[in-house]
Amino acid sequence: MKLYISILLLLAVLFSCHQKEGSPLDKQIGLLTYPSHPVNQIAAYGRVDDGYIGIGNSESQQYKRYKILTTYSESTLLTLTKHESPVVRVYAFDALLERNSHHVLSVFKDHINDSASFNTLSGCIGSTRRRVNRYLYSRIRDILSKKEQIEYSAQFPESEDLFESF
Repeated sequence: MKLYISILLLLAVLFSCHQKEGSPLDKQIGLLTYPSHPVNQIAAYGRVDDGYIGIGNSESQQYKRYKILTTYSESTLLTLTKHESPVVRVYAFDALLERNSHHVLSVFKDHINDSASFNTLSGCIGSTRRRVNRYLYSRIRDILSKKEQIEYSAQFPESEDLFESF
């Protein structure tokens, strides 16, 4: 019986101390797969929220996580634009845009065919389905040159910019 308990105790210690290996992206930005890490929480939540949401205009927990993301280095944010979660990609792009990064146009071009979808919540407007490429275009349209605006306007007509139904 003592041997059985000893083996169980040893197994419990071994498995509880074992760290899960992260994805190549996690390793590249120095993360392990901790559920409590803001990037993992953003991905798990799965929606892009404005700062204040709902009838009570409450501060969004997801937006608080985004604000943490904005403190990351530019190279980390660039890496996060390649994350498997479209929500993380979008928030990383927004953080780059917020700091006026000269990389936003190249990130947009890298995602021109990124049609992954995600949900948004703005104020008390219900969840809306968006696509990554259209969202990125809507965020940078005003900073594009006239030539670039003409080039991309056919691919992203204004009538379809804001809300999409699936």
